[in-house]
Amino acid sequence: MLIEFKCKDLSSSKEEFDFSMKPEAPVTVVCGISIAGKTSIINAMSCLRQIILKGNIENLENDKPVGFDITFICHSIKYRYVLDTSFEELMDGSVKRYIENENLYIDDKLMFCRMIENTESSIGDTDLMLVDTKLFSNKGAVKDINEWFSKKFIVINSVDRKQFMSSMLFKEQDPFLVDEMDKVGLEAGIMEVKTLGIDAEQLNLANKLRFVSIIPTIIESLTKGYTFVMEELDVTLRCEMLKNLIGFFNNKSVNKNNAQLIFSAKDSEYLKID
Repeated sequence: MLIEFKCKDLSSSKEEFDFSMKPEAPVTVVCGISIAGKTSIINAMSCLRQIILKGNIENLENDKPVGFDITFICHSIKYRYVLDTSFEELMDGSVKRYIENENLYIDDKLMFCRMIENTESSIGDTDLMLVDTKLFSNKGAVKDINEWFSKKFIVINSVDRKQFMSSMLFKEQDPFLVDEMDKVGLEAGIMEVKTLGIDAEQLNLANKLRFVSIIPTIIESLTKGYTFVMEELDVTLRCEMLKNLIGFFNNKSVNKNNAQLIFSAKDSEYLKID
């Protein structure tokens, strides 16, 4: 479960933002106009997730220092991870990025600090100490953290979305695709035969593929208690479908494992759904 996420100086975010969750609220909607910074929040979450999964900051593209601070719960243990990166310009005009600081807290207790531990470690300037199992006596914590970021923290933004898209190409009016959408929607319980349904003429091919590809992931998140984050989920799902989906996450008899749904939307009407 995601508790809090902070980021500073990434992309268009010129200042630090603090995105805090309410543990008792399984659904969080990020609303605002196009320039409000909704996408920046989702992108920052995706960026940190990719850094941790890769174990380094080599693919971090930024011309200024960037900082992340995330707090989450996994197996009833609270973890807080802080990562600060910086860079220096070399004589040949290239940029050398490096990790300036890296801290890990477990249940509010500092477990390691890069500034201290790095004096006895040969780890590279761009490599995370977090993924170096030799530095941790608590192997269970390392496993929990890797498991949470790889499986339980699902972030889909405009970049991540590609991996959820089917490699198959269908024609706009392909009846097979329409049937598959209806079948998946019905199985997910967010689509009714009589009242909802999908008008194929009103959806382009990309959104059809998005719908088919993300529904199984949403279902898995809901049933297993994962944190599902997506940019502009209201664009992918029709209004009534999204309202029903929110209802499922808010229903304790359905959401038995405290799954979280976090998404950005242009319309604030989703904030009013119980």
